[in-house]
This record gives sequence, structure tokens and C-alpha cells, in this order.
Amino acid sequence: MASYKQIAERTGLSFGTISNVLNGKGSVKEENVKKVYEAIEELDYRPNYQAKALASDSAKLLGVIVPSINDVRETEVFSYMEEFARLRGYRIMLSTSHNSAKEEKNQCEIMLSSQVDCLFIMPYSSENKEYFRRLSEQMRDRIIFINRYLEDVDIPFTVVDNDYAAMEMIQYIYKMGHRRVTFLDLKDRGISSVRDRRKGIIRWSAEMNMECEVKEIESTLEDEVMIGYQYAEQAIRNQELPKVILARDDAMAIGVYSACMQYQVSVPETVSIVGFGKYYSDYMTPKKLTTFNRDFKSLLKQATDMFLAITNGETEHIQRKNFIKGYMENGATVQKV
Repeated sequence: MASYKQIAERTGLSFGTISNVLNGKGSVKEENVKKVYEAIEELDYRPNYQAKALASDSAKLLGVIVPSINDVRETEVFSYMEEFARLRGYRIMLSTSHNSAKEEKNQCEIMLSSQVDCLFIMPYSSENKEYFRRLSEQMRDRIIFINRYLEDVDIPFTVVDNDYAAMEMIQYIYKMGHRRVTFLDLKDRGISSVRDRRKGIIRWSAEMNMECEVKEIESTLEDEVMIGYQYAEQAIRNQELPKVILARDDAMAIGVYSACMQYQVSVPETVSIVGFGKYYSDYMTPKKLTTFNRDFKSLLKQATDMFLAITNGETEHIQRKNFIKGYMENGATVQKV
């Protein structure tokens, strides 16, 4: 089995730098982090995690919980966090709450009992607010919320600035000459990100003197593409399809677009469609979808940067509430009038 000495000879780095990389301590240049892990792979070095945990009170283990793996958003979280863990010498536990508040709580308990160094979680809904409030008092700096937060729960988070996103989308639609928009949403599940975006869309529509209608869909489906499709299908049949649809996310927007294609409704000549998230490639729709890019990689980097700061004893200096600004991506699904 390889030793520190062999890694040092291979990389030209000091024992101290190698130790900092493997233990996630100090500030190490990214190029040196990569050198160390390339050497580890080439030399087949295997850390003794149990011994390290006993010696350092750290299991070198990260936990990640998302609501589901049926959505590109959640798989993006897993992919990023796996890469971060690999580069920093951490093992990782990945799990889903299966869109269940009860299962979310169960998975949290499993991971915390495994002594994870930090638990990154995308809360399913506000149902577990009291549970997380208690956890925030017991484990203040071992939990970080990603993409969502819970009101009055003192757990650090990093989320999209949804009010800013709403402003950008409404102003874009206004500049394209439209004065009425329909926001297509699901019945509120207590998700902070969508709630903030809906409030922002209503507020910025009023600021721009635009008429805004909110369509809340009640559905037991988890597939938002199908939810968007079924809404548009019914609206087309009833001749009630709005001129401008601002969907809660790209999945629902793609569902609306698919129904329009099926029923030969032209986009954007008959209906303009705007998504949110930039979850998919430009080839998912015949014409590039106009959407708001929520810059998710920056959001996830902010979350891992918070964890590193906490690990390095800089808890008092971290920003506990982080809002990431994204940007509009011009597509071909909004008609200029």
C-alpha cells in the first residue's frame, strides 16, 4: 500500500500539504488538491477511515439528501457533491426522501447517527420545520440547506435569488411587448423557492403594470412535464390557452410545449413560453426554450465553501443566508409584439 512518502515523491508536495488535502484542512490550491488525488489513484493509496475518525473526531463522511432522483435538479446535486467529496478526500452518503416528510426525517436520523461531518439537504417541504428547528439547536453547523430554506429555522442555506429571477423574467416579457402573463404553478407544498418566485412574479408584474394570473394546478403526479402537458392539453381543447405562459420550471414549460406540438399550436406565434432553471439542453425542444438560468453550480459551490469555512473554524465569519443571482437565457419561444 502507498505511503505519504510515495505521494510526496510523486507530487513534489510537502507532507503537511498532503495531510491538509486528505483531512480537508487549511487552504490548498486546487491544482495541488488534484495532484494529490491523481497520485492516490495511481499509487492505489487507501486511507484508514476508522483510524482517522478516532484520531480526529471526523468520519470524513458527507451526507446528501434530496427529495427525488427523478429530476435533473437532484441528479445535478449528487454529481457535484460526489466530485467535491472525491477531491477533498471525503466519503459520501447519498439518499432521497422520496418526496415524503416522514422519510426525510428518517434519512436525516440515519445520516446523523453515522456521524456525518456535514449534512447537505434539499428540504422536501415545510412539514418538518419543527424537526429542523430542534436540529438547528443541537447541530447548528453540521447541516446546510441547498436550493431551499425554512422560515425561522437557523440553518445556513444557499438558494437562488427568486425575487431577482422574477424581476428578470417579468422585465424580459415586458420588453418583448407583452402586458399579460399567466404563471403556471402547482398547489403550494410549502417549498420556499417556488413560493418566493411566485411572490416576486406577482410583485414585479404589479411594478410593471402588467396583468398577472396565477394558475395553481392540483395534481398527485410528480412528473412536472406531464403536469404541464395535461394543463396545456385541456386549455387548448377549451380554447383557453394564454398568450404568455411563465412556467414554474423548465419541466412544466417543456410539457406545455409538447402539448402545443401535439395539437399543432405554434410557438411562439400563438403562445409564448418561458421556463425557469435551465435544467435541460437546448435540444429538448424544437426551438430553444427561453428560460432563467439559476446558475446552480455557483449555488452548490457556495454551499461547499460554507462547509469548508466551518471546518476551518471560521463559523463566525460565514454568511448564513446566501442568495445566488442567475440570468436570463434568450431563446426562441417568446414572440415580440
